[in-house]
Amino acid sequence: MKINFIHPPQYNVIDDRLDPPLGLLYIATNIKNHGYYDTTISDFSGKLEKDWNIEYADIYGLTVYSPSVEIVKNIARKCKEINPKCIIVCGGIHATILPDSLLEGSSIDCVVRGYGEYAMLDIIRDYPNVKKIYQGISFDPNLLAIPDRSLIDITTYSRKINGKVAFNIQTTRGCPFACSFCSEHVLTKKILQRSSDSIYKEVKNICTEYGGDALFIYDDIFTLNKTRLKQILDIFKNFNIIFDFHLRADTVNIQECKEIKESGGNMARIGIESFSDTILKKMNKKTTRKQNISAIKKIKEAGLLSRIFLIFGFPGENEHTVEETISGIEEANPDQIFLSTFVPFPGCDVWSNPEKYNINRLDKDYSKYSFVSDKGKGNIVFGTSDISDDKILQLQDKMYQYVYSRSFRGPTQTYYTKLYKNMKV
Repeated sequence: MKINFIHPPQYNVIDDRLDPPLGLLYIATNIKNHGYYDTTISDFSGKLEKDWNIEYADIYGLTVYSPSVEIVKNIARKCKEINPKCIIVCGGIHATILPDSLLEGSSIDCVVRGYGEYAMLDIIRDYPNVKKIYQGISFDPNLLAIPDRSLIDITTYSRKINGKVAFNIQTTRGCPFACSFCSEHVLTKKILQRSSDSIYKEVKNICTEYGGDALFIYDDIFTLNKTRLKQILDIFKNFNIIFDFHLRADTVNIQECKEIKESGGNMARIGIESFSDTILKKMNKKTTRKQNISAIKKIKEAGLLSRIFLIFGFPGENEHTVEETISGIEEANPDQIFLSTFVPFPGCDVWSNPEKYNINRLDKDYSKYSFVSDKGKGNIVFGTSDISDDKILQLQDKMYQYVYSRSFRGPTQTYYTKLYKNMKV
């Protein structure tokens, strides 16, 4: 049996070839380890339709992001042209939330809701008499093998850390918080943490098999488990690894940050979202302006680069909250800023309960759901009774122009060249 996983392109993002599809690598590796050796991954990110080289397969597995729904349906049609008897499976958060929207009127045969590693095994065993919907199960992440990175060409991806090719890894799945702009809780009902032994084996594989010495850690909060963190830092130090990672403002400890720096830590990436307490409360972020400013200063004092993530345009945004965020940036003085426009992706609380946020218009054309497009800023796909569309667009321009007029410190990803060009600053 031939199984081919396809990662679709996303034409409206700033860098469609930033990172390898780690989720598909886990699923494909798990399937190969269960004896289905003729399993491949085709990553179409960064490729035009004319360059899609769709292999013949019995089962195709496609990742679905909300903005790429129609692209996935197009790929599915082409798969059926190659093998009319094939089975086409879709997964991801969008598939989990809106399975019927994918199944109706398309060439897609079934959908996986939740984790795909073991649900795909069920589909393979049921082939060709598959069900419409499969429910993925939660499981011990230590049961998964190290992702087989030979399934993709790591050199074709653009993320770099201090000029070095960055290998993406995940030591924890899930987040204990429930921010109203996030849909991740749909997939991760509980926190799944890998053991330090499992992480050691993967880091060793990256270093010895691929010559890697830079890691981009996908965890939402790398420092969540303090005991395990020290074990992981010892591993990174042993292999002379440099790495970037994510933090929350209310978890930042300066001594811990210093230890991370000493163990190869390069850049702390922190979801600030806003410096307005009003907006943070509406987001259910459970952090404050004061904590945000303090966290950035501690990160910098420890010698780490600070990269903050901001969200513009969350319901309730107005001229005052924008000024609060600008003044917060001035006070904290982060090294780098990534600014996105809020998009209520399916599954988040804003999408599920728009009336709670005074939303009176919500565009359901998911191809527009881009929080940072290739044009330099994201699309506004909803309106509220609190502010006019013209005013929010005016404030969006103000915020983006401010952010991209600032000088950034430390190496940046190559897509920033495009952002600066598009923003004309």
